[in-house]
Amino acid sequence: MSSGRRFTREQKQGEVLTGPIAGASEIRVLHIEDDAAIARVLARALRSSGIIVDLVTTLSATREALLTHGPGHFDAALLDLALPDGNGLELLPTLRDQQIPVLVVSGHYPTQAPEVISANVFGVAKSLPTELLVRMIRGLLARVKFLDKCFGEQYGLSDKKVEVIRWGARHLSAADAAKHMNCSVRTVETYWQRVFKKVGGKRDRRPILAAYLRFHGA
Repeated sequence: MSSGRRFTREQKQGEVLTGPIAGASEIRVLHIEDDAAIARVLARALRSSGIIVDLVTTLSATREALLTHGPGHFDAALLDLALPDGNGLELLPTLRDQQIPVLVVSGHYPTQAPEVISANVFGVAKSLPTELLVRMIRGLLARVKFLDKCFGEQYGLSDKKVEVIRWGARHLSAADAAKHMNCSVRTVETYWQRVFKKVGGKRDRRPILAAYLRFHGA
């Protein structure tokens, strides 16, 4: 996906569209919606608040976007349920695996999918005013940061140590984590060594990552 141009032509079904605005923040939302009118309204509201929006319209296009960009690319997802090639709920396992907070935006919520609302998955009706939707997205991300802070305080870890755990929980390699943290791979490994020294684990990251995911309710 391109991150430096606007799209003015008609969208083809399933195509990924990206439209950041100049000076946009680093927040990137994956919007999974096949209704062009709704997508335009929400995209305008999100972009005006400095959020980068990537739009996909099908299950297959969503999976392609997640596979192409990998974990850590998207900060949150807006998920419609009635898509041309299936039910949006089919995407939840993949979104959860990448630790992407999900906001289910459905015209039939809450009757359509109350059973899926759980940790990192929330639901709202499409009739919700767009300004409140923007606030909810920022609230989702603030929740993640708050839980990270609490996790760090519980285990006596600095913000950077918690961050390296977070990227590990999202299955990022040391090289990819280093890109997100704007540091070297060696620095990432040093943070992990300090995590082990602080909480133990005998250099096995799995118990630490499992504790982090449990803390976030995953």
